[in-house]
Amino acid sequence: MQNGAAQSILKDALRLPPDDRASIARALLDSVHGEVDLEIEHAWRQEIRRRIDAYDRGEVKAIPADEVRRSAERTLRNLRDAG
Repeated sequence: MQNGAAQSILKDALRLPPDDRASIARALLDSVHGEVDLEIEHAWRQEIRRRIDAYDRGEVKAIPADEVRRSAERTLRNLRDAG
């Protein structure tokens, strides 16, 4: 970040509570990526709810993040080695 004003704003923003920082982050991303497609947003919310409900019913189990990371790293290594 080259701009002194941007660095100052970031420094101030990082002092805010997490919810305020998240709101600012969403607004900044929206300003870069344009309008949110409400249909896609709604579909994602439905998918998230479906997955949470399946977990709550015991239909799926959680996988620890470190296990997922190790598996992803192993897959990437295998792809690099094969290519």
